Amino acid sequence: MLDQNEVFLSGTIVDVPSVSPVGERQTLKASFKILQKQRYNYNGENREQSNYHRCVAWGQLAEVVGKAAVGSRIEVRGELSHRSWVQDGEKKYMTEVKALNVFMPEQSEQPAQAPAGGQPPPPPPIDDEIPF
Repeated sequence: MLDQNEVFLSGTIVDVPSVSPVGERQTLKASFKILQKQRYNYNGENREQSNYHRCVAWGQLAEVVGKAAVGSRIEVRGELSHRSWVQDGEKKYMTEVKALNVFMPEQSEQPAQAPAGGQPPPPPPIDDEIPF
């Protein structure tokens, strides 16, 4: 059995995405948070639970996310990422979603995707033949 690390979130952007260049190559990085609400019924009472998820997008995806407004709907497909560091002698931990694809219904009809190997994806093949 193969290991799998895939996350799909649908929610609302809750703060202004922080976009900044990182490293020698000055690759763009966007950090943002998504609010995901879950509704359920508990003993006949309708309840709602709010979950906040930290997300990060790189390169062209960072540009797309950086243009999003607070309150915008967003769908993110990505993978969980864990990291740790030492701050003031105390070890800190963070779990976040590394975005591989994003879709913002209010901005576009096409999902944005991370290009493979830094190159834009090839155009789809054109079929000139009419099927009737």
